[in-house]
Amino acid sequence: MKTCARCGLVSPDSSLVCECGFSLASSNRRAAAREHAVQRAAARNRMIIGAALAIFATIGTIVGYLAATQRGGGYYTVWIGGVVAGATMFMRGWGKRLAIREAEATPSQPDQDQPKEPKP
Repeated sequence: MKTCARCGLVSPDSSLVCECGFSLASSNRRAAAREHAVQRAAARNRMIIGAALAIFATIGTIVGYLAATQRGGGYYTVWIGGVVAGATMFMRGWGKRLAIREAEATPSQPDQDQPKEPKP
């Protein structure tokens, strides 16, 4: 059985690629660490862009509301799409970073499929 260095999933010996997409042929720690660094940077960028989009949409909504109320009433636009899209991007990036941390913290051991003995 082969254990993926990226996610820790145990796969049959005949597998060449893990379900997460990591190549089991070059399943070493350095390759996994490099890939985690790239994925961590991409997740951080997604979080930054998502937060910026949500903040920009919120500020746009507030400015529009204030402009409408200063004129004695009127119409303004609520940029809910930008807020929702930005919040979604931020949360997906955050979830990806948590998944990477969990994969790095979980030691991949080749004998993971063996049953553990009960503790007394």
